[in-house]
Amino acid sequence: MTGRCDARPDLPGRAIPLEVHVPVLRSRGGADVVERLFAPLGWQVTATALPLDEEIPAWGDSPYVDLRLTGTLRLADALTQLYVLLPALDDAKHYWVGHDEVEKLLRAGAGWLAAHPERELVTRRYLRHRRALVTTAVGRLAEVDDAEPEALDNAVPEDPQDPQTAEDDAPPKEPLVRLRHAAVLHALREEHAATVADVGCGDGPLLRHLVDDPAFTRILGTDAYHRALEVAAQRLHLDRMPDRKRARIELLQSSVTYRDDRLAGFDAVVLMEVVEHLDPPRLPALERTVFGHARPASATSSTAARTRRACCAWSWAWWPPATRSACPATTRTSSCAPCRDATSR
Repeated sequence: MTGRCDARPDLPGRAIPLEVHVPVLRSRGGADVVERLFAPLGWQVTATALPLDEEIPAWGDSPYVDLRLTGTLRLADALTQLYVLLPALDDAKHYWVGHDEVEKLLRAGAGWLAAHPERELVTRRYLRHRRALVTTAVGRLAEVDDAEPEALDNAVPEDPQDPQTAEDDAPPKEPLVRLRHAAVLHALREEHAATVADVGCGDGPLLRHLVDDPAFTRILGTDAYHRALEVAAQRLHLDRMPDRKRARIELLQSSVTYRDDRLAGFDAVVLMEVVEHLDPPRLPALERTVFGHARPASATSSTAARTRRACCAWSWAWWPPATRSACPATTRTSSCAPCRDATSR
């Protein structure tokens, strides 16, 4: 799914003939929904409804289909599409769905979900119709194709039978992802950072804001997934960017848990929705990589959470005690102005 093959590094980038057969697949909505989800992605779809009981045809069809897909795609693209669309067809995840599922959806859907004609249906089902999560996801998808989040959000009706609806309440006035971007940018400007490394940049939502501001003279985006960097390059239109602007930004494949000399020397390192994706035993490795080796003048971290109060970007709080002597503002742990404004509403 990551689009890498050490034995044949040239092969993952090629589109190859593929055939996928799922003999028994639950599909809420039947074969028609299967066609609507897979056909726009270039698949030839054959979905045959399975009878409820082969010996008693009068009972009609079951909610299951025999699915066969054929097409010419990159294997990584095929796997990520199946990863998202099979649960969407089932429409009945059997585990707790939280904000980490939004990140999984956007990561797996990078490069295809934003342009899918049934993206609202896919997002709604994948996230179990939890309105707050769907609102966050459609806001992020809106950034990919420059649509207004409100236009997508209007396509996400509340399900009065969903037990999560009352818990999630109404959607926020502004998507949390935008509040987090504003909080991070505010923290960087307060520190007068001119060179910034966005570690774990994903498909580049923050990089777009950084490169549009000439105050940031050098910008580095890193991610462990090569496919995410490819999508970031497409979203940023690096191939059509003016030379002077293009010279300020660079994308590199790198993992936050391994030392990388290319991260050294920056005014600021941003860890935006990164920490929560690491297993607890790997956090000391992140600490050594960022604070022990790269040693930026400042560090900003934000995490995704259920409420507005968690949109804040915290500066300096991640400096470990052993390195705080190098930091001129170790007492700074208050929330940023955008976050305070958001929580006061």
